[in-house]
Amino acid sequence: MEKSVMIDGRPVRFRATGGTLYRYKAQFGREFLADISGIYEFREGEAKKAAGLIKDGGDESALQSVFNLEKFKLETIYDILWTLAKTADPSIPPPVDWLDGFEKFPVLQIFAEVQDLIVANLKVDSKNG
Repeated sequence: MEKSVMIDGRPVRFRATGGTLYRYKAQFGREFLADISGIYEFREGEAKKAAGLIKDGGDESALQSVFNLEKFKLETIYDILWTLAKTADPSIPPPVDWLDGFEKFPVLQIFAEVQDLIVANLKVDSKNG
C-alpha cells in the first residue's frame, strides 16, 4: 500500500510492504512492532489523561506535564516515517540528510496521515492468516 503526502510543498511517497519491518530493524536496530506498539500505548494513555485535564479546566502547561516522555520518543516516529519513505523510494538519503531536506516537517501530522499504511500492513485477515 502506498500514499503520497504533501510535505513542505512537495509530494512525498510512503509505502508499507512485507520488507518494511526488516528495513526498519536493519537501519535502526530496533523492532518495528515494539516501537509502533509503544507509540499507540502512549497515545491511548496520554489521550485519557489529557481528556481528564481538559474536563477539569486544565491549561496547556498542565497538559504538557502529564506526558510521560519515557514512553514516547519522537525520534521513533521520525524513524518510522523515514522507513516508509525509503520503502517507497530507495534513492532517498540517510535519515538525517532526508530530514534536512525539509524546511518544515510536521512529524505528528504526517504520522497521522500515514498510520493507515501501518495498520493495513499489520492486519491479519482470513485470507492470509
